[in-house]
Amino acid sequence: IMKRLLKSLKRLTAYAEEKDVTIVLEPLTMYESNVICSLRDLERALSLVQSPNLVGMTDLAVPFTTGEPAAEYVRRLGKRFQYLHIIDNDGVSDSHILPGEGELPLREVLKEIQYAGYDGQATIELVTGYLKEPSVYAGMAIKRVREYLEEE
Repeated sequence: IMKRLLKSLKRLTAYAEEKDVTIVLEPLTMYESNVICSLRDLERALSLVQSPNLVGMTDLAVPFTTGEPAAEYVRRLGKRFQYLHIIDNDGVSDSHILPGEGELPLREVLKEIQYAGYDGQATIELVTGYLKEPSVYAGMAIKRVREYLEEE
């Protein structure tokens, strides 16, 4: 399947280069995929598809479930790390939990990501468990993440 992925990524990045757009490759948890599920997998794909228009990112569920430090994505990918999904997680599933309600030491992880040099874009990724009151949960998530980032 990696061979098929690389073939597709090469076609997509050739088109992205023509159109001057950036493609962001996101690893998924091992509960969601069997292809790009770790920093090592992401590094491999990025090294085999050498294009300035292909970059990587992480959803915090991925390093937490694989036991990788999230800040390593920033350190090892450098300028090719360009996006972050902020969520909390239980450590044993692909769950996307409201920040502060899972097992991830989110405050500390976000600080480590900052110390590693990342100051780019991020989104809070809330999924199906929060559809009944999305504005309420989004507001709670934003408030918590801001508090985490503002604390010294």
